[in-house]
Amino acid sequence: MISELYLSKFGPLNDIKWDNLKNINIMVGKNSTGKTIALKALYASLKSLEEQGMGNDNRLLKEILSDKLYWTFQPGDIGLGALVNTESNGPLKFNMKEDDRSFGFVFGKDTKKSVNKVDSDFEFPRKMNSVFIPANEVISRYQIILKSREQDRVFGFDETEYSLVKIMQFPSSTDLDGMSEDIAERLRNFDGGFLNYTKDDNVWKFINGKNELPIGILSEGVRKMSVVERLLATNYIKPGSIVIIDEIENSLHPQALRDFIDIIYLL
Repeated sequence: MISELYLSKFGPLNDIKWDNLKNINIMVGKNSTGKTIALKALYASLKSLEEQGMGNDNRLLKEILSDKLYWTFQPGDIGLGALVNTESNGPLKFNMKEDDRSFGFVFGKDTKKSVNKVDSDFEFPRKMNSVFIPANEVISRYQIILKSREQDRVFGFDETEYSLVKIMQFPSSTDLDGMSEDIAERLRNFDGGFLNYTKDDNVWKFINGKNELPIGILSEGVRKMSVVERLLATNYIKPGSIVIIDEIENSLHPQALRDFIDIIYLL
């Protein structure tokens, strides 16, 4: 569990420190105050720790982090230094604590693509996984996101969206019956079906009873909640996972939002 988070001169976040964080934490603020920036910075850090030392990947932690920050925030030719608050002196700083372990990095305005100062006392790779659920659903843009990142290698869809669609390709290892009855009941009441991915055809469909429905006819709210259901069905979200949700209320009816919050609480 993340217990502390600190950001200094990170875009509009000039000096933010949160401590004594709990299992569920809610960030509230006006538009353009840096909420999403804080969430994405946390996500890029967690994902870097999860990939460090994985398999045959011999990259250094700072190399992985630099790549994550670059594709998450997409600063272009200016480089990562564009993330540093221009109205104050000094470098950008980030630090987080999870249990008794800490991770942090520092870089200045002249930084291009490489973050040189990274400190971590995490074992690698980090044992548990994390996932970022963006404000807008990704299923209807699934093919476009993959092509943009894997073939064209251009900005447009950031690392949080790309990582999510890749995770969703994982085979389903369970179904709603494998979840707690309270969670399963809320998900069934919400959309009455589940997402199914056909790898050979590279196509997503929504299965509702005996009906196979194209994704395009579903509401954005159903598509968004179906992503959460898919993450549970593939067992990607499990005890110890960190789930970061941006604009949780986006595209959801008030009753659906209450159901979603209930699901988060039960998890």
